This record gives sequence, structure tokens and C-alpha cells, in this order.
Amino acid sequence: MVIQMILFVSITTGVAVFLLIFMLFVRRSSTRYQVRNRVQGLQAVDIMQTGKMYQEQRPHRSLRISLLRIWDWIMFIVGNRVKAMTPQALYRALDQRITWAGKQYIWNAGTFFFVMVLCGTGMVVLSLGFIFTDVLPLMQRLMIVLVMFFCGMFLPWFCLSVMITKRRQGINAQLSDMMDLVCVSVQAGLSFDAALTKVGERMKGPMADETNRMLRDVRMGMTRRQSLTAMANRCHVDSVYLFVAAVIQTESLGVSLANMLKIQADNMRDRHRQMIREKAMKLPVKLVFPLAFFIFPTIFIVVLGPLVLTVLTQLKGNF
Repeated sequence: MVIQMILFVSITTGVAVFLLIFMLFVRRSSTRYQVRNRVQGLQAVDIMQTGKMYQEQRPHRSLRISLLRIWDWIMFIVGNRVKAMTPQALYRALDQRITWAGKQYIWNAGTFFFVMVLCGTGMVVLSLGFIFTDVLPLMQRLMIVLVMFFCGMFLPWFCLSVMITKRRQGINAQLSDMMDLVCVSVQAGLSFDAALTKVGERMKGPMADETNRMLRDVRMGMTRRQSLTAMANRCHVDSVYLFVAAVIQTESLGVSLANMLKIQADNMRDRHRQMIREKAMKLPVKLVFPLAFFIFPTIFIVVLGPLVLTVLTQLKGNF
């Protein structure tokens, strides 16, 4: 058993070292890949220079901040290497979901995939006690390894899905209030961009952040149609899609913007009210599971427990 454990650890370490060397040092001969590597190298140098300037400005920073910066730099380099090896379909899906979660400035699809692989490997390491037991056959051990690996890879994906769901709920909850403020601001005489700027300054949350980014895109040279469409794609919420489509159609047809915003504000308020009613209707169904698994067994123990004890005592006295 000790020999098997040493052999398994040696093979796992060798494979991990080989993959790390392959990710960090393998190059492709294409010109496009070389140019991309050069740009990524310059970005890494820029990050290192920024870190040095920050260190010169604040020489007494804590050890935790230093370790976090080193970790960010390592994950940036590794994430760019993993990006070249990740399938394009998986990379686009991860990049899109990271954008929906609002973490596109913090995470990278390659880094996230690398974290998924690390979580899968960590789950396999935690299951070593089941792998090196002589009770289970070889096929069951392999199945345990595969199941634990895929469970570990699914854990970051699940956390990302939870973040996307919470962000969508925050956007839906904030959109109706934002529409009311924009409508009042436009009716007071402000332009559409000025109204959105005021809303972005006064409100905090995911919808306000997306509005501020849309305004920055407009200032950088994008058209309003393109910036609004990009904002809707980043939010990935039906209400935002409806709002963006209404604004684009209003600009195309020359309809009054104030009337359109008033109609959209009423529509968003009704949709938000219907969403709250839908959640209230789902509550009794969701309460069935806590009742069945936690409350009913306790009631049965309290009600039927003395009766069962009495019956057992009488049976014991008779026999």
C-alpha cells in the first residue's frame, strides 16, 4: 500500500510539473501567436513596473498586500498561457459568464479554467484515503477519482452561476428605481446622457456600474446604439434588453424620449411587482422541503415518542 501511494504521488507530481512547464515555456511558431505573446509580456512588465512604483510610494505596506500582488501577477501569467491551450468554445463560454458576473476586470477565462483544474486536483488529493484502500476494487477507485475531479471542477462554475444569479436579481431590483429617476430627470429638462450621469452618481449597484461604463464608452467614441447594446449583452437581463430596444427604436423613429421613458418606467414597475408576486407564490412550494425533512420528523418524535415507549414497555413486560 505504501508503494502504491508513493507511485501515485510521484506520477501526479510528474504530470503536474510537466503541464506547468508545457504551459509556461511552450511557444508556437505563428506570427500572430508571437505578437500576442509580446503584447502579454509588455503588459506583464507594465504590471511589474506599476507594482514597483506602488512599492516606492508606500514602503510600509503589509505582507498580505504583497502576497496578493504576487498571486495576481502569477495568475495573470498562467492565465495567459492557459488561454492559448483552452478550446475556443470553452474560453468564450467562460469569458461570457465572467462578464455576466461583472468580474471581467478582475478575472480571466484562462485563470478561471486554471482554478477549476486546481479545485479538481484538490478534490482528488482529498480522496486519497478512499483511493489507497484495499477494500475497494480498481474500477471503483478510478470512478471515485473521476467523480471527485469533476465535482471539484464544477465547484467554481457553481459559484460563478450563483454570482450571476445574484447580479441579475440586483439589476432587476434596481432597474425600476433607475428608470423612475431617469424619467423624472428627462422631464425636468436634462438630456438622456446627463440623466444617466446623474443616476450613476447617486445610485450604487450593478446597474449603476453598467450605466457608468456605457457612458464611458460613449465618451471614448462609441455610438449610443453600440454602447447600449454592449450594456445589454453584459447584463443579460430581459428588462435591460427591452429598455435598450425601446431607446434605440425611439432614436430611429424620432419619438419623444420623455414619453417613452415614462412608459418604460411604468412597465418596469409592473414587471418588478409581478416578479415579487411570483416569488411570493413560489414560497409555499419551497416550504415543503424544510417541513418534510426538519419539522415533521420532530413533530412525529414528540407526538409518537411516548406512545412508542409505552408500547415497548408493555411488550417487554409481557414477554
